[in-house]
Amino acid sequence: MKTIYFIAEKIHEMQLPKYLSQLIISGLVSVTPAVPISLLDLLFGWYIDNQVFLTMVFLAVVIDHVLGSFVHFQIKHDFSVKKNLNGLLIKGFSVCAGYVLLEMIHQIVDDVEFIAIYFKVILQLTVMLYPVLSAMKNLSIITGGKFPPNGWFVKFDSFNKDLDLEHFKTKKDEKINDDSFAAVANDELSQQEESR
Repeated sequence: MKTIYFIAEKIHEMQLPKYLSQLIISGLVSVTPAVPISLLDLLFGWYIDNQVFLTMVFLAVVIDHVLGSFVHFQIKHDFSVKKNLNGLLIKGFSVCAGYVLLEMIHQIVDDVEFIAIYFKVILQLTVMLYPVLSAMKNLSIITGGKFPPNGWFVKFDSFNKDLDLEHFKTKKDEKINDDSFAAVANDELSQQEESR
């Protein structure tokens, strides 16, 4: 409020006609609350659109924190409350900041549907894998490497290197895609022969 009062004083000092200075001041007074309200509206809309994903990410952070605390307390015997809380804050802040920054990029490519969908998948996988991979490593330590299977770590590490979704395909997926491609190609050849 002091800022608005200061600006109003400066406008009066400019010796503008009274109607013009009052118009400028009333415009400033009406616009000042509109900016934060608009930003809050955007933030709440974004949160509602991403509520399920954000819930899963924070659940993954909590699960990772619980498993990590168990590993450091029961297995490694190097548990420290200060390091534990520091790790939780760093991971929570990193996930939030990373998601918001990547979501900003997603908003830029949102008009190109295919790119937007692909980027959204990559964005969410990237953000989700940080706490999930950490939790899975803690789970592997707890189970002595029996669970989860090492194949998941290979797929996740490969994805983290190049962000290629192909790492999540199986041989069966490749066979289905090859068969589908062959069926489409045969159908197109049959249609070309019929039209001759």
